[in-house]
Formats: sequence, C-alpha cells, structure tokens
Amino acid sequence: GGRPRGHDPLGAIMAATVLRRSRRETLGHLLEAVVRVVRAESAVAYLVDPRTSQLEAAYTIGVDHFDQIARVPATDPLVQAINTHRQDVLQVEVDNPSLRWAALAHGKARALAALKIGPPRGGAIDQFLLLGWRSKREAQHAADRLPDIGRYARQVLAGFGQQDQSPDQVIHEAEGTGL
Repeated sequence: GGRPRGHDPLGAIMAATVLRRSRRETLGHLLEAVVRVVRAESAVAYLVDPRTSQLEAAYTIGVDHFDQIARVPATDPLVQAINTHRQDVLQVEVDNPSLRWAALAHGKARALAALKIGPPRGGAIDQFLLLGWRSKREAQHAADRLPDIGRYARQVLAGFGQQDQSPDQVIHEAEGTGL
C-alpha cells in the first residue's frame, strides 16, 4: 500500500516481538502491540494449563477485576464458542454487564474479539488473545486487521515449541537458555 510505514499494523507488531525471550514474555509484548494497533481498551492473553485444561491469564491490560478472569474453566460458554468457531477471530457482543467478560474495558466492555494464536490441541485452542472495547463500532473496525495479526502471532509463538507446558513452567523457560 501507499500508506506510510507508521500505519502498518503488522510492522508495529513485528517490531514489538523481534526479541523472543520466553513464550510468556513474547505474549506480553505481542498483547501490548495488538492493543495499540487495534485501539482495544483492554486485553487478556490466555494460555491453557495442560494439567487442568483451565485457561490462565498470562498477561492483562486494562482489566479491573482480575479475579473474575484470572482462571477460566474450559466449560465457560465463551471459551466453548471460541473452540467451536472455525475462523481465527470470534466477535462477541456483551449484552449482559454482569457477565465475567464485562470486566474487560474497565468494567464496561460491550464488544469482545477473541483471536486464536496457538495451534489446536486435541480440538481445543491452547492460547488466545481476548480484546475488549466499550464501543461495538470500534471493535468492528478492528476486526478486519485481526486475521493477519493472528497468522503472524502463530508464527512467532510456534518458535517456542509445541510441547505442553504449564504456565508456571513457561516463566522459567528462558532462564538457562543463555539468551
């Protein structure tokens, strides 16, 4: 395109993830860059704990009630919807503010987008980003950029291997690598 480089969403995300220390740290940098690019008001990066199949929040931005979203069972309706959705991006409108997911966007999330960024693991996703906006229009505008961002994120995170790791093991992954 003829747009200046500063408007290249993928370029901004690539720049943020150029140093790959550990899966968790890279996920954090990735999340920060994605939030900037798509102007989300909040976000959570989730990893699946292979021992419990629960989702664990590895990194959050703009979340007021962390306790509501820190550990999420695989039976959560949104998680099930993400798992059965064929595309990489699932958009959800939050019509009930008492839902767990309304805790995003400083307790005022009205629109969410889930972005699958991990390889499917036995039919279930193993990591994803959940983004929140107060405005449904903002979320719709961002949705066009998410598939490309998701493809790039999967490439980056695939470099950390497919072996099952619990989130607490991921933290220690980089220690002893000499990087």
